[in-house]
Amino acid sequence: MMNSQPHRIVIAGGGVAGLDLASSLARRWQLHRRESAAFSVTLLDRSYSHVWKPMLHTIAAGTRDVSQQQTSYVAHASLTGFQYQPGEILGLDRRARKLHLGALLGQGGRVLIPPTDLPYDTLILAIGSQAQDFGTPGVDQHCWKIDSLEEADQFNLELRNTMLECLTHDFALNIA
Repeated sequence: MMNSQPHRIVIAGGGVAGLDLASSLARRWQLHRRESAAFSVTLLDRSYSHVWKPMLHTIAAGTRDVSQQQTSYVAHASLTGFQYQPGEILGLDRRARKLHLGALLGQGGRVLIPPTDLPYDTLILAIGSQAQDFGTPGVDQHCWKIDSLEEADQFNLELRNTMLECLTHDFALNIA
């Protein structure tokens, strides 16, 4: 006897690994749905789009347009057959098999999506990595780490502001 509820696969993290896995599983289900037990695939990420991490430096430098470097999760999910859930994990209840997601806030703190729970049968954590400084003295105080689109945008804004200050005050701009 078949279970009427599909097996719920949740992939937390929409980086290269998470996005590729969600796409592959959804395509596989689309091809073989008559032959195998039904399952659903949900990709969870706090961003609305994926940017390939090796391209973040070009966005930070202002040499690439972010719109040319990003893949919309909503559009990609629609094309490949998985579901996209925006959100950030605040907690995990392994016994109840659910993730606790924080509220998704818009401009001015407006609540776009209230805190919620996301149930799963299989949970895959594909939350990526962060830049490593290997304990080098001074890195935390003097360097920018660019691990996300938000950090790349913040760096680019700071770079443009510093360049403007240097131009208007006739200061030298030193970048390493």
